[in-house]
Amino acid sequence: MESNWSAYWKGYLQIRIRSDCPERFFNICASKNIKIWEIRSIEEEYEGFIRISDFKKLLPLVRKTKTRLWIRNRCGFPFFLRSCRKRKGLVVGFFFFFLILYYSSCHIWEIHIEGNRIYSNDIVMDYLAENNIVSGMKKNKVSCPEIEQLLRNQYEDITWVSASISGSRLFIRIQENTDIVTYYKEELAASDMIADHDAVITSIITRSGTPLVKKGDEVKKGDILVASEVVILDDFGAEMRREYVRADADILGEVTYAYQDRQAFSYEYKQYTGEEQNGYAVTLKDKRLFLWAFPVSYSSFDCISDLVYIRLGTNFYLPISLEKWYYREYVICQGEYSKEQAEELLLERKNQNFQNFIEKGLQIIKNDVKISIEKNEAVASGTVVVQQPIGVYLEQNPVESDDSFERTEESFHEMN
Repeated sequence: MESNWSAYWKGYLQIRIRSDCPERFFNICASKNIKIWEIRSIEEEYEGFIRISDFKKLLPLVRKTKTRLWIRNRCGFPFFLRSCRKRKGLVVGFFFFFLILYYSSCHIWEIHIEGNRIYSNDIVMDYLAENNIVSGMKKNKVSCPEIEQLLRNQYEDITWVSASISGSRLFIRIQENTDIVTYYKEELAASDMIADHDAVITSIITRSGTPLVKKGDEVKKGDILVASEVVILDDFGAEMRREYVRADADILGEVTYAYQDRQAFSYEYKQYTGEEQNGYAVTLKDKRLFLWAFPVSYSSFDCISDLVYIRLGTNFYLPISLEKWYYREYVICQGEYSKEQAEELLLERKNQNFQNFIEKGLQIIKNDVKISIEKNEAVASGTVVVQQPIGVYLEQNPVESDDSFERTEESFHEMN
């Protein structure tokens, strides 16, 4: 077929030709600029395609060359419309389909963020929503340079932002500065460094201020480690004056933490019965319509939803999504751990807690945690000695300055 869309929109015919002198017929068609394409011979006849407008010009040539013509097929958009007169539902469906495509092409239905590590997708999406940049907004209201400027101004850790639109998708690519250096434009206020834990000093390197402790000293929480007062002496060792600075030092100390964890022998677990109910829903923009759903008759069940976004290609998202709901029945059953299993669970949790210390850059010096068996449970208790940085500034709250470690039993569970 002729590779010309105009022939499709205007309509064309598939014809069969029989002539005693076909060469003369085709030569006259060529001289009259009547185009017949994809001509092929079928026994003593010929078949080809011709435009509707050119077909009307053939009538005088047919009589002149004693040629016979048959219309084998009618093709193109005009004939398609004629065939659809008895299929009004199909025409209406096509109309609404293209209407939805046009509507979707004018809006943003998916916001994709990549490259962010410090700030989660939820944090960035919430900030964009505060500035009216949300899924479903019109494309003509999206300004990529403004989005880039907003994110750079809001988050100092973001050094580079690129925003672009592809299809109905908004791409935001972020590059963060993970090596953050803080510069102080104003001189910091003078302040002492105090201990935020009871500890034994293992190392101290002072950059400013007067150290009041040394390696091996025992300190209590709140004791001054490095004083802000600095005595200036002359060449003869006599005091000239006193200055006050912001104390600054790297101080390591051994801190002792109490550890306690319990594991009961009896426990509850879910036992699925195999019974399941399903429901289906379609979401148009932010409106959900349940297509197939029954009231759940189970007393205890898990609800799982599978969400599928409808899209054309990779980046052209439509404001339509399909959901399938699974309701799976279960019953609560009672189980019993053996002593060995309970001890193994306690050991796994203890190792995980200690691994959290290591991941934070701390060093475990001594581990004195023992596991014992009581009446209805296994108990892990003891102490852990950790080498860690200590020391906060006096104007800070020592408790709030380090929220990773508290000398309580719960601290080890919260770190999981």
